[in-house]
Amino acid sequence: MELMTRVPKLEEEEVTPFFVSEVKAILKVCEHRRNGTRWTIGMPLGLRQSEALGLPWMRAPTSTRDKPTGLDLGGWLVVRRQAGSRLWEHGCDDPVACAEHFCRTTPCPARWQHGCDKPPSECTKHRVDRCPRRKVSEGCPCHKRKESCIEVCEPGCTKHGHRCPQRTGGVVVFTDPKSNAGKRRIALDPRMLDLLIAHKQVQGQERLDTGDTW
Repeated sequence: MELMTRVPKLEEEEVTPFFVSEVKAILKVCEHRRNGTRWTIGMPLGLRQSEALGLPWMRAPTSTRDKPTGLDLGGWLVVRRQAGSRLWEHGCDDPVACAEHFCRTTPCPARWQHGCDKPPSECTKHRVDRCPRRKVSEGCPCHKRKESCIEVCEPGCTKHGHRCPQRTGGVVVFTDPKSNAGKRRIALDPRMLDLLIAHKQVQGQERLDTGDTW
């Protein structure tokens, strides 16, 4: 019987927070964006993207079973739901031919490293991709994270339904948070209230301008 030499452990990626200067730069850009309030409210409060997109304006409860949800201009934010999307599907007669135009058939290029025993500056070709004994290194030269690399499509791929001219089924759906801890009530800063009031006024005017197409 062999003894276990490595104890398995849960490995989580360390979160790198923004610098103060980066936060200020983001908030500055949000001042001039149509939906910038989503970020100026969601970022300081730590809202997930799905939670921020799923926030409605608070409405008065219609019964004792109607629980408050959304943005209350009285000074509170209640998170009880999140927005998600249902994937689009092909509505055409030949999904394979439709998806063929958008399939990726070439993988990311390899990242090379020197395979000789000499320092890179003393290698005969200097450049790593010209080293006579170069070898493939881990990682991708196009993406910082390996997870960001787009997978190569298999023959007969029927994905990319969101690009189909006759796509169907893709809608926004609202669901409950994954756990009870996700349901929470947060007090709003007075400056956030000013932003929300201004945002609601602009949104109300857009609703009037667009009419039935809102």
